Amino acid sequence: MDAYIGIGHGLKPDGVFDPGATSNGLEEHDLAVSVVDAYADAMRAAGVRVEDESHSGSGHDPNFIGSARRANELRVKYADEVHFNAGGGTGVEVLVHPRSSAANKKACRGIAAGIAEVLGLPLRRDRGLFLATGFGFLTGTNMPSAIIEVAFVDTAADRRAIRRKDALEDVGVAIARARLEFLGVKADVAPATSSDGPASFRSVPIAAGGPTADRRRVHRWADSKRCADVFHDIIDAGWEQAGDIGIDAAVFVAQAAKETGFGRFGGVIDATFHNSCGLKTAAGGENDDPDAHMRFPDWERGTRAHCAHLALYAGAISTAEARRLGDPRAFASIQGVAPTVPELGGKWAPDPSYGRSIARDLLRPLRRF
Repeated sequence: MDAYIGIGHGLKPDGVFDPGATSNGLEEHDLAVSVVDAYADAMRAAGVRVEDESHSGSGHDPNFIGSARRANELRVKYADEVHFNAGGGTGVEVLVHPRSSAANKKACRGIAAGIAEVLGLPLRRDRGLFLATGFGFLTGTNMPSAIIEVAFVDTAADRRAIRRKDALEDVGVAIARARLEFLGVKADVAPATSSDGPASFRSVPIAAGGPTADRRRVHRWADSKRCADVFHDIIDAGWEQAGDIGIDAAVFVAQAAKETGFGRFGGVIDATFHNSCGLKTAAGGENDDPDAHMRFPDWERGTRAHCAHLALYAGAISTAEARRLGDPRAFASIQGVAPTVPELGGKWAPDPSYGRSIARDLLRPLRRF
């Protein structure tokens, strides 16, 4: 194994979820998941053997010792952990131990410079390098290591930078480029916006032969997001139906989380509609008109129609089958127009970033939990 990549914060050994720094709807852990996915994919595409935390926070603790232990067990050539900062500052910094090698310090300055260029943020400390001794990840690893602080979640300028389309994926690629140089690997890493970029940037399929997340962990993930109790009912009502219809149940849950605000609703419809995706009637109507939206008798039928509509977009079922399953808007014009989650943008909803937001902000953290 060549590299270990950790994700800041997450599920602690005592079962309590630690989101890390939070501000204005952003959570450090979820942001780090998106960066690590892109970073790890880019390294693998270059032929580097990487282990990244498949269960975020597994063996983790506030002093990073669990991640350091895992890196040591793997005997990797280097280890990184991705975090986001807080405290009212701005810019990018990478923490390394003062006794770390000159080559690692050079690579970490390269990481900081690459992130700063992508986000348009300043470098902190010594050209982005922060020599630190009080972190278990840096003191506990037996190889060159770094804690990468991408940006400040509680500063407006930094938040705008990381919310830009593809920003987190581009940050992951920038880190990969610096680490490939550190390893002496020559590879042309495509940016996230390129069709030649890593697979996770291009395709998150809706149709699937089974769920891509564990149902019990999905419930725990929902709890970590302070979901309303009814959201657990939505998960349970739609989980098996998603599989029966031929779509990934994790995608169904991620979209339901976005559409219902984790069951808190708060928009034009409420939980009494039993409508987990804002599905309209056949006649349709204005978005702010409650009567334009379907009212289902229970969550079983509401989530079935949701899954059917999503499957129709993916091209997994016919319009006739979607209608049979209760989809009131089973139109031929939408069949197969969005085989992947990112392609839902501009189709399911007018916002072109709608699908990418589901994949990046909800589905990735859900699968990692």
